[in-house]
Amino acid sequence: MREPQVIGHLSVDFMTPEIFLDLTRTWLKENAFHHVVTVNPEMVVQAERDTDFRRAVAQAEVRVPDGAGLFWAQAYLASAQPLWVSLIRFIGRGVPRVTGVDAVQTLTRLCADTGQQVLLVGGTDQQREGARLKLEKDFPGVVATSLRDRPAVVFVALGAPKQTLWIEAQRAALTQAGVKIAIGVGGALAMLAGETPRAPRLFRRLNLEWAWRLLLEPQRGGRMWRATVTFPLLIKRQKHVFAQARH
Repeated sequence: MREPQVIGHLSVDFMTPEIFLDLTRTWLKENAFHHVVTVNPEMVVQAERDTDFRRAVAQAEVRVPDGAGLFWAQAYLASAQPLWVSLIRFIGRGVPRVTGVDAVQTLTRLCADTGQQVLLVGGTDQQREGARLKLEKDFPGVVATSLRDRPAVVFVALGAPKQTLWIEAQRAALTQAGVKIAIGVGGALAMLAGETPRAPRLFRRLNLEWAWRLLLEPQRGGRMWRATVTFPLLIKRQKHVFAQARH
């Protein structure tokens, strides 16, 4: 079941990958448009100062938790633990995330099973082609070439906040083209193309994928700081506000 909770200024629909699978399977049988946002801690920080982005996220039909830090925030807001104790205890805790790359594979499989197609938008030409080859290898004929093919699902790899804003700006056109699900997938196409190696299982199990990305791309240091330092401090302030409101 969905468990909506406000994290920062964003409402996040906490759900397991299994619930996400059931939900999207139902959507693919309908003739309505659905925007899915895959939320991570950096996006929560972005939403603090970007009202256009915050509004676009709010307009989406569902906002699933991608970053492990969102599950930490959910637990921390409900606990009496100090910030750093909570963060340390969270290392290694299993979390049922819905990641961009997993969403691509799940939705592509569903489309292949139901005779529908997906469309890849964003990334570089090389990333799109590499991802197309990977998906077509497993599911021949599943990748559409344009909206004229009337794909059921559109994967948008433009990064946040751009992919969220783009989907909302194109909502009418996507609906008219028969798209049932549009989802922002960040760097998923680069991962599928083999350009960006996914974090080893140990890093994922310890909720340290951010450290793996930092090792691969030191230039992402500013982004990692926002996700691992700015975000926890933001949630600490939110918890303080909640505590004051209760009293």
